[in-house]
Amino acid sequence: MTTIFDAGLGKNPANYVPLSPLSFLYRTARVFPEHTAMIHGQTRRSWSDTAQRCSRLASALTDRGIRRGDTVAVMAPNIPELFEAHFGVPMTGAVLNALNIRLDAATLAYILDHGEANFAPTPTPSGRKRASLAATQVAERFNVRRINRATINQWGTDEDRTLYLFDVRTPHEYEKGHLLDFRNAPGGQLVQNTDEYAITRGARLVLADDDLTRSTMTASWLLEMGWETYVLDEGVNEGPLEVDTNDLPLDTPQVVVPYDPDTADSILGTESLVRAGMPAARQAMQDYLHWEVGLVDQYDRDDLARFTSTGWA
Repeated sequence: MTTIFDAGLGKNPANYVPLSPLSFLYRTARVFPEHTAMIHGQTRRSWSDTAQRCSRLASALTDRGIRRGDTVAVMAPNIPELFEAHFGVPMTGAVLNALNIRLDAATLAYILDHGEANFAPTPTPSGRKRASLAATQVAERFNVRRINRATINQWGTDEDRTLYLFDVRTPHEYEKGHLLDFRNAPGGQLVQNTDEYAITRGARLVLADDDLTRSTMTASWLLEMGWETYVLDEGVNEGPLEVDTNDLPLDTPQVVVPYDPDTADSILGTESLVRAGMPAARQAMQDYLHWEVGLVDQYDRDDLARFTSTGWA
């Protein structure tokens, strides 16, 4: 039954307009162009400036082939560029997949695999220059200190402190050539799973990459987490380099200990010394960790085991 309230009230631009972040941005930039849109530290931008920057981002993405229905994945902290991506990406018709930098590596891999985002283009020289400048500012803000190879050699002889050396580039870059004694630990994974790479609290961590950008950014996060972290000032460019990989599987925490045949033989016996691929002392400690992790798993499966404030009961 039709009533008077149905007459003349069909959908039209005056009463039925889908709202979106883009319509909000366009209207706000037009009505309140000089009002503050964003405050980040000392940076302040108006709605007019924000709209222009978002339009430039959309134009750049379009030039790189981003089209309607594509997915653009962005992993970043809460910085102005991420805020602008929430407008710039939809301007192209694409979908923004914003990734939380605190997620673990496995979850991030799952999201990227199912999000159908294309691979990011190689950073341009100007982009890397801007990133390096930003990293310098971060280093000043968080007091990220740089050291040289002589300091590393000195710390390596300190029997009272554990020293970890990490190359924070991608595994592909690492395998093409890396510094001796530096283990691959991509920056994001090192921040997310620090205890799997550096199992000794109170240790020194030294990071390296090719232009100090990724090592500096990673170091800033680790410093905030309480790790004593430094950046190798010469990066990986001075060499000498090796091209294989010395990574160990990460199913349990990894052990890095000096080779001590006497101690190892007393722990494991002669048979263990013929195991390939790992010094005996390290294998001894690794076997112990496998046993310890298995013990925790056994408690988890035991219905009679209960964890109280005083321990397992």
